[in-house]
Amino acid sequence: MSSTTDRPWPRRLWGGIGAVLTAVVLAACVNPSLAAILQMTWLAGGREPEQIQRTLGDPQDAIWYTGEALQMTFSGQDRDGMELTENLYRVPGDPFTEVTQLDGATAVTTRCGQDCGTLADQELLLPRGSNLHVASADGMYYSVQGDVDVRTFRADVSGSSLSGEEISVRAGEGEVDLTHTALPASLEVRTGRGDISITLPAQEDPRRCTVETEASGEVDVDLGEGAADREDDAEVSCRIALHTGDGDITVTSAPPTPWERD
Repeated sequence: MSSTTDRPWPRRLWGGIGAVLTAVVLAACVNPSLAAILQMTWLAGGREPEQIQRTLGDPQDAIWYTGEALQMTFSGQDRDGMELTENLYRVPGDPFTEVTQLDGATAVTTRCGQDCGTLADQELLLPRGSNLHVASADGMYYSVQGDVDVRTFRADVSGSSLSGEEISVRAGEGEVDLTHTALPASLEVRTGRGDISITLPAQEDPRRCTVETEASGEVDVDLGEGAADREDDAEVSCRIALHTGDGDITVTSAPPTPWERD
């Protein structure tokens, strides 16, 4: 996953994340064929929640998301195109969400002014199998079947029904809880502070995985015999590296729940 962090343009997108909400302007700065704004709403003031739903169009090779929602849900579905739902609590001002195309990827960015309201939560529906990259100041939840790349300063990160080959989560602070329905080729999780919990699919023999861990607290890896004996085996097709500066690490296996089965 290191190659994804080397791209210069996501860093530029990150520059718009430091501010906060003051009212709402919804805009799509895109090719006309990409985005159709279904609703544009202004709010003069108050703290009542408001829901805004927009169709963003078809993504390109990857989706990059940058935002300040308290909670973000990313859901891969059998669908064409992306749809964004925002639930807003805000004060007057000019926050907006934009969609752009850059370097063969679709970028969805939520920005806001210096005076802060609150973007309560967002839900982004995207085609099943999409590759998703996330940068966020706050918490998130995602359920996608493509590759996942998450970067966050301070947040609890949870993911379910993950079946991508490459999964990467880096958090400055926060707990990470990931449940997989398919063994990843590469799984890397690093958090400065917080527990890490990984659940792998029992039906795919997770003992094939190598697991490298580094933690200040307890480490419990229970995948059966053989999982810890192949860290230097070049033929291994499932490699897991977990690091927490202050927390515990748990790695287990379980059969998928009924709603996670295809």
